Amino acid sequence: MKRCFKCGQEKELDEFYVHKEMADGRLGKCKKCTKRDVSDHRGKNIESIREYDRRRSGLPHRRQYQLRKYGITIDDYNKMLNDQNGVCAICGKTNITRRRLAIDHNHKTGKVRGLLCHRCNNAIGLFDENLETLKKAIKYLKMAVSSVPQKET
Repeated sequence: MKRCFKCGQEKELDEFYVHKEMADGRLGKCKKCTKRDVSDHRGKNIESIREYDRRRSGLPHRRQYQLRKYGITIDDYNKMLNDQNGVCAICGKTNITRRRLAIDHNHKTGKVRGLLCHRCNNAIGLFDENLETLKKAIKYLKMAVSSVPQKET
Protein backbone atom coordinates (compact mmCIF):
# COMPACT_ATOMS: atom_id res chain seq x y z
CA MET A 1 0.00 0.00 0.00
CA LYS A 2 1.08 3.56 -0.68
CA ARG A 3 -0.36 7.01 0.05
CA CYS A 4 -0.79 9.42 -2.87
CA PHE A 5 0.77 12.76 -1.99
CA LYS A 6 -1.80 14.57 -4.15
CA CYS A 7 -5.15 13.16 -2.99
CA GLY A 8 -3.91 11.69 0.31
CA GLN A 9 -5.65 8.35 -0.24
CA GLU A 10 -3.91 5.07 0.52
CA LYS A 11 -4.02 2.77 -2.49
CA GLU A 12 -2.60 -0.50 -3.81
CA LEU A 13 0.82 -0.23 -5.52
CA ASP A 14 -0.67 -1.05 -8.93
CA GLU A 15 -2.61 2.23 -8.66
CA PHE A 16 0.73 4.06 -9.10
CA TYR A 17 2.84 4.27 -12.25
CA VAL A 18 6.22 2.50 -12.20
CA HIS A 19 9.19 4.83 -11.74
CA LYS A 20 12.60 3.21 -11.30
CA GLU A 21 14.17 6.22 -9.57
CA MET A 22 11.72 6.15 -6.66
CA ALA A 23 12.66 4.15 -3.54
CA ASP A 24 9.65 1.82 -3.89
CA GLY A 25 9.72 1.85 -7.69
CA ARG A 26 6.48 3.84 -8.00
CA LEU A 27 5.56 7.50 -8.52
CA GLY A 28 4.32 9.42 -5.47
CA LYS A 29 1.08 10.41 -7.22
CA CYS A 30 -1.60 7.82 -8.01
CA LYS A 31 -2.57 7.13 -11.64
CA LYS A 32 -5.88 8.97 -11.27
CA CYS A 33 -4.22 12.15 -9.97
CA THR A 34 -1.41 11.90 -12.54
CA LYS A 35 -3.91 11.60 -15.41
CA ARG A 36 -5.92 14.55 -14.08
CA ASP A 37 -2.79 16.72 -13.78
CA VAL A 38 -1.59 15.81 -17.28
CA SER A 39 -5.03 16.53 -18.72
CA ASP A 40 -5.23 19.87 -16.88
CA HIS A 41 -1.74 20.85 -18.03
CA ARG A 42 -2.53 19.91 -21.63
CA GLY A 43 -5.80 21.83 -21.55
CA LYS A 44 -4.14 24.97 -20.19
CA ASN A 45 -1.13 24.75 -22.52
CA ILE A 46 -2.52 23.22 -25.71
CA GLU A 47 -1.45 26.11 -27.94
CA SER A 48 2.13 26.14 -26.66
CA ILE A 49 2.29 22.34 -27.02
CA ARG A 50 1.06 22.57 -30.62
CA GLU A 51 3.51 25.39 -31.33
CA TYR A 52 6.36 23.29 -29.91
CA ASP A 53 5.37 20.39 -32.18
CA ARG A 54 5.21 22.69 -35.22
CA ARG A 55 8.62 24.19 -34.48
CA ARG A 56 10.25 20.78 -34.17
CA SER A 57 9.70 19.96 -37.82
CA GLY A 58 6.39 21.41 -38.91
CA LEU A 59 4.64 18.15 -38.03
CA PRO A 60 2.91 16.91 -34.91
CA HIS A 61 5.00 14.42 -32.92
CA ARG A 62 2.78 11.44 -33.81
CA ARG A 63 3.12 12.15 -37.55
CA GLN A 64 6.91 12.40 -37.20
CA TYR A 65 6.92 9.02 -35.46
CA GLN A 66 4.81 7.41 -38.19
CA LEU A 67 6.97 8.73 -40.99
CA ARG A 68 10.10 7.48 -39.24
CA LYS A 69 8.49 4.13 -38.46
CA TYR A 70 7.56 3.49 -42.09
CA GLY A 71 10.77 4.95 -43.50
CA ILE A 72 9.15 7.69 -45.57
CA THR A 73 9.44 11.46 -45.61
CA ILE A 74 6.66 14.03 -45.56
CA ASP A 75 7.40 14.54 -49.28
CA ASP A 76 6.89 10.80 -49.89
CA TYR A 77 3.57 10.96 -48.01
CA ASN A 78 2.45 14.03 -49.95
CA LYS A 79 3.43 12.40 -53.26
CA MET A 80 1.38 9.29 -52.41
CA LEU A 81 -1.51 11.51 -51.38
CA ASN A 82 -1.25 13.44 -54.66
CA ASP A 83 -0.98 10.21 -56.71
CA GLN A 84 -4.18 9.00 -55.01
CA ASN A 85 -5.91 12.35 -55.69
CA GLY A 86 -6.23 12.92 -51.93
CA VAL A 87 -8.55 9.95 -51.40
CA CYS A 88 -8.38 6.48 -49.85
CA ALA A 89 -6.74 3.89 -52.14
CA ILE A 90 -9.58 1.42 -51.46
CA CYS A 91 -12.90 3.24 -51.13
CA GLY A 92 -11.95 6.40 -53.02
CA LYS A 93 -13.53 8.67 -50.42
CA THR A 94 -11.92 11.67 -48.85
CA ASN A 95 -11.12 11.04 -45.25
CA ILE A 96 -14.51 11.59 -43.63
CA THR A 97 -13.16 11.30 -40.07
CA ARG A 98 -11.00 14.39 -40.64
CA ARG A 99 -7.91 12.39 -39.78
CA ARG A 100 -5.00 12.20 -42.16
CA LEU A 101 -5.06 9.12 -44.33
CA ALA A 102 -3.31 6.21 -42.61
CA ILE A 103 -0.05 4.87 -43.94
CA ASP A 104 -0.95 1.31 -44.92
CA HIS A 105 1.89 -1.18 -44.80
CA ASN A 106 2.52 -4.90 -44.97
CA HIS A 107 2.99 -6.07 -41.39
CA LYS A 108 5.40 -8.84 -42.42
CA THR A 109 7.69 -6.87 -44.74
CA GLY A 110 7.06 -3.34 -43.45
CA LYS A 111 6.66 -2.13 -47.05
CA VAL A 112 4.32 0.83 -47.47
CA ARG A 113 1.41 0.06 -49.83
CA GLY A 114 -0.51 3.31 -49.90
CA LEU A 115 -2.78 5.61 -47.92
CA LEU A 116 -6.12 4.50 -46.54
CA CYS A 117 -8.97 6.06 -44.63
CA HIS A 118 -9.35 4.97 -41.03
CA ARG A 119 -12.22 2.58 -41.82
CA CYS A 120 -10.50 0.77 -44.70
CA ASN A 121 -7.25 0.54 -42.77
CA ASN A 122 -9.06 -1.03 -39.80
CA ALA A 123 -10.97 -3.41 -42.08
CA ILE A 124 -7.77 -4.80 -43.58
CA GLY A 125 -6.35 -5.23 -40.10
CA LEU A 126 -9.47 -7.00 -38.86
CA PHE A 127 -9.10 -9.47 -41.73
CA ASP A 128 -5.45 -10.02 -40.69
CA GLU A 129 -4.34 -8.92 -44.18
CA ASN A 130 -5.40 -12.40 -45.34
CA LEU A 131 -6.34 -12.50 -49.04
CA GLU A 132 -8.22 -15.78 -48.75
CA THR A 133 -10.39 -14.45 -45.94
CA LEU A 134 -11.06 -11.26 -47.90
CA LYS A 135 -12.03 -13.31 -50.98
CA LYS A 136 -14.43 -15.34 -48.83
CA ALA A 137 -15.91 -12.12 -47.46
CA ILE A 138 -16.44 -10.80 -51.01
CA LYS A 139 -18.04 -14.10 -52.06
CA TYR A 140 -20.29 -13.97 -49.00
CA LEU A 141 -21.39 -10.39 -49.72
CA LYS A 142 -22.13 -11.20 -53.37
CA MET A 143 -24.19 -14.19 -52.33
CA ALA A 144 -26.02 -12.25 -49.63
CA VAL A 145 -26.82 -9.35 -51.98
CA SER A 146 -28.10 -11.63 -54.75
CA SER A 147 -30.41 -13.50 -52.33
CA VAL A 148 -32.07 -10.33 -50.98
CA PRO A 149 -35.32 -9.47 -52.80
CA GLN A 150 -35.17 -6.05 -54.44
CA LYS A 151 -37.73 -3.40 -53.50
CA GLU A 152 -39.96 -2.05 -56.20
CA THR A 153 -39.73 1.68 -56.74
